[in-house]
Amino acid sequence: MSEDFREWLRSKVAVHRKTGCWEFTGAKDHAGFGRVFIGGREVKAPRVFYQEYVAEIPAGGKLIHHLGPGKCIGPACCNPAHVRVVRSWRVEPLKRTCPKGHTLDSDNAVVESRGTKLRVRCRICKNNGASDDE
Repeated sequence: MSEDFREWLRSKVAVHRKTGCWEFTGAKDHAGFGRVFIGGREVKAPRVFYQEYVAEIPAGGKLIHHLGPGKCIGPACCNPAHVRVVRSWRVEPLKRTCPKGHTLDSDNAVVESRGTKLRVRCRICKNNGASDDE
């Protein structure tokens, strides 16, 4: 998407310091999920943020919030580190890795914000001083 779209997304986020949640402050559906209109179609905000900041969601893939109560605000959260991609509701999450091969999951994904920039990084690479963009 365009930088204008990313800027609009960032303007719709309130970051919770305690949980790291990115609360979507725009319109929400009856279940509390943020809603974004793209090409005349309504899409859940967590899906939009995941695709914009992490990767495309494979065909048949679904996002699930995987952090327990007190660790995430749930449906209103659009922090890509708080969701996992699954092929169906009954199978294991898909594995996503950084360029160095480290698994990116809730324990190893670090969400950083620099000014208005938001990105997900590998905690291992960050702690080792390496760039996970290589």
